[in-house]
Amino acid sequence: MESNPRSATRPSRGFTQRLKEDGRQTLEQRKRSAADRVDGIAQALERTGAQFENEPTLAELAARLAATVGNLATRLREGSIDDLVGDTRAFARRNPTLFIAGGLAAGFVIARFVKASAQRVESADMDDDAPTLTDEVDEDVIDEDVIMEVVEEEVVLRPGA
Repeated sequence: MESNPRSATRPSRGFTQRLKEDGRQTLEQRKRSAADRVDGIAQALERTGAQFENEPTLAELAARLAATVGNLATRLREGSIDDLVGDTRAFARRNPTLFIAGGLAAGFVIARFVKASAQRVESADMDDDAPTLTDEVDEDVIDEDVIMEVVEEEVVLRPGA
């Protein structure tokens, strides 16, 4: 019975196909979620533009920006992943500087969002009265008897130390 050494290390085509399909489904879900978020931003821009009744130039700029962002949401929602990747590649070839600048700006925004989210989670998890590692120790609060009991317990637990 001959065995192909490559067949043991190479996943079957069925497994690879399922893995690709699962990845594509995950991307589609995230794409829809991103489209919903972008649509929310477009709606917020529309509401902001409506507040500039006394400044028609700003109102028009906000409305145009809202329409552009709304179109992006529609493209995200209705376009396939392959279409979006192709559009992104074509845009990068036509405007490499703008593409890199956009990537840097997006990275900056994402980093700020992650940092703010982490700080919010950290502050929500921490009890205000609980000491943290960065808090200074108040020497007057330390009870020497408690420290001695801990030390004695260590000595009793480790008689050979």
